[in-house]
Amino acid sequence: MAPRTTSLPARLAAITAALGASIALAAPTQAAPDREEIDANPTTGWETYGSLDRLPYLNQGTNTLQSSSYDRTGDNDDGFEGTYSCLRETEAGCVIAEDSGPGEIGAIWFTRDGGVVEKTGNIHIELDGDTVLDAPLQDVVDGKVGAPFVFPLVANGKQSSGGVTIKVPMSYRESMRVTTTKNPLFHHVSYRTFASADGVETFDPDDVPSDVVETLKAYGTDDPKPEADDATTHDTEFDLAPGERTTLGSVRGAGTIDELRVRIPQIEGIPDELYITDDGRAFKGSSTFTMAIDPDNDGVEITKRLDTLIGNQKAKLIVDGEHVGT
Repeated sequence: MAPRTTSLPARLAAITAALGASIALAAPTQAAPDREEIDANPTTGWETYGSLDRLPYLNQGTNTLQSSSYDRTGDNDDGFEGTYSCLRETEAGCVIAEDSGPGEIGAIWFTRDGGVVEKTGNIHIELDGDTVLDAPLQDVVDGKVGAPFVFPLVANGKQSSGGVTIKVPMSYRESMRVTTTKNPLFHHVSYRTFASADGVETFDPDDVPSDVVETLKAYGTDDPKPEADDATTHDTEFDLAPGERTTLGSVRGAGTIDELRVRIPQIEGIPDELYITDDGRAFKGSSTFTMAIDPDNDGVEITKRLDTLIGNQKAKLIVDGEHVGT
């Protein structure tokens, strides 16, 4: 079957059919950074999050590497037994990543026990011979250590999909070592290495740019990229009946579409304090389960989660052998 293609405005219009929405298009006209300037000055540390408009550009002299618990034999023991989780063991515990030369830790991920990592103990991060983090891993991903180790730069098993993450950019000039006091089982540490230490500063947990952290806290609601020079924005409010279409915006001349934002007033997000987790049923194709209801209850509300990327999702509700809803 040949793939079906649809223009972007038509696709967005179909999504918002019969719903009120507004679309914002921004077309920055600023010139792209000079290639030699980009190659000579790779972004590091908090500058990376403060210059998200430079993400499409690659830097020479930069490599991305990863240290993980993968099974070195090619089998499936990627952390189940913890056989390959430690590069080596020291008096401090299990070394899970280390590097010599200039570089930057970009992301650290763990999982075990359904996303509860208390048994991993402390995480100890040493950069250029100085300890920049030494605290219980569970406290770190719960945000108890404080800025910059706060959501979404850290996330626990409830805030993610069952793993825990640390995405604070931690740069170093000479050396890096990450250790946990206990075998962490499943993990990976992603980091970059640089050809030169020029312009690289050792990460300081006490030197936190509050504006960058506040910008990241607003992810999903505000555009984190810096505002482009001479940008123009087009807003459109409309209602569509099924099958109808509309033009969301029109930009003439050379430029770049910087942002597409759709707001559907009828759709509201869940409260910040409410976490929704999966128990695995969604990934099994089909399943059944039985719940006992107190006869003296004042009413029961059944809510089925919807995955917008999966079609033909149905669930039948049967009460005392009688089909009462689908």
